[in-house]
Amino acid sequence: YKRQAWDSTRGQFNENYISECQTLTLEPSLYSSAIWADWDGTVVGTETVTLVFQRGPAQWANVTHVPADSNVEQLTPTHSFEPGVNFVEVKLQLDEGINEFYLEVDALDHVQTYWLWVERDTITPVIELYEITNRTSNLESVRIIEGICEPRASVSVWTVVSATSFVCRPEGNFSLQLGIPANASWHIVEATTIDLGGNSNSTNIEVLYQEWLD
Repeated sequence: YKRQAWDSTRGQFNENYISECQTLTLEPSLYSSAIWADWDGTVVGTETVTLVFQRGPAQWANVTHVPADSNVEQLTPTHSFEPGVNFVEVKLQLDEGINEFYLEVDALDHVQTYWLWVERDTITPVIELYEITNRTSNLESVRIIEGICEPRASVSVWTVVSATSFVCRPEGNFSLQLGIPANASWHIVEATTIDLGGNSNSTNIEVLYQEWLD
């Protein structure tokens, strides 16, 4: 910047004059932003997530919730922040399914941008069990159990004598063998599941064991 001064003594003409130029360098690191969003790229079962970001002095910021197949340039920011506090915390409302957010933070000579996404899943995961039978299966202590589950959900299936756990594959179904007590009676096969959003479900079926007759 430049400073100028003149001698303005009253009652006389004076040509005293001074001019001085100085160059100031702004430290770029002061204008670097940082974000904290441990939910980015995950699945949650909540209605909101919290975004925290840091900005430098005199920096504005915008957060835009970007619906699927939308152009962020044509959207009005969901949250706008005038220059002020360095650390900003904002709760972001989620829709069911994939949510994308676009964060803009003013910097020294440009705008820093970030894309964030999170999937909201509050739907109870499906879990179903079926026994695969034939004419002699009631006489066997090992049974074939098939079922339907939510892809990527954790599943546990068990009887009083046998158990197994797995992650549901992308096809959304499974087939396994489980042991049951070798005594003539109805026996329960149980299953529980929990998805990536923390939603859970359970079910059970009964299978019959019969003894050989002499």
